[in-house]
Amino acid sequence: MYSNKKMALLLVGIVLMISLFAGCRSDNDKDKDKNTKDPVVTDSNASGNNNTTESGGNKEGSNGGIDNTDKGQKVTNEDTRLIKDVDIESIPVPNEPSTSNYIQLKVDKNQGEVGDIIRAEININLAANFAGYQINIKYDPEVLQPVNYDTHEPFGKGTKPSGATILTNQDFLPMNLADNDTANGILNFGTTYTNYPDYKESGTAEKSGVLGVIGFKILKKETTVIGFENSEAMPTGKLGTMLFNWDGNRLSSYEVVGVQKIN
Repeated sequence: MYSNKKMALLLVGIVLMISLFAGCRSDNDKDKDKNTKDPVVTDSNASGNNNTTESGGNKEGSNGGIDNTDKGQKVTNEDTRLIKDVDIESIPVPNEPSTSNYIQLKVDKNQGEVGDIIRAEININLAANFAGYQINIKYDPEVLQPVNYDTHEPFGKGTKPSGATILTNQDFLPMNLADNDTANGILNFGTTYTNYPDYKESGTAEKSGVLGVIGFKILKKETTVIGFENSEAMPTGKLGTMLFNWDGNRLSSYEVVGVQKIN
């Protein structure tokens, strides 16, 4: 049974995560009404352009970015490239990190036939005291279908990827939420520890591991991409990612390798 302290922390975490994903739901509804899709996907070459935080908020940066988060996370033009502007031929195969501080969408193969299932693994390796994240992934629902890699069961609105090896310690009360829109090819999910005080007091931060594993079933033999992508619900995300440390602060100094090409 939880202590009163842990129960209070859990409730705070629930409120925090629900507030984050409530924005996702409302924005997905808006997108459906507009008959549009969340627009942004980037490759690893763009990820090195947003590796600093600045103080202040709601101001224009020297590179055309808008600094509009609580901690001054700058959003640059490179962070909001449209998927139609990505040169698919320029995406390395495989697309690998160039630094030791990164979050990566990694696939086990870049080619397959109709009916094959591609294993997509989200890996993280950080120097910071990692404690939580939110990710938005975009794919073409006419070409790929997200499924549980082991059971092949299709993803639903609340399906969270399996296979996590990090942020799973029950002593720190992990909270998992997902708000997917599979009809429009969007997976949005996250995890955070809600017992930050005990996690920080432990003195041992989790820095490296697997955030989740997703199977993508090939529906059509066609060149496509799977990629981290910002959305209206994550307008200040770094290339479709938001990472937090055990003080609850946004992280920014990491590489995003968020796009993989599938033939």
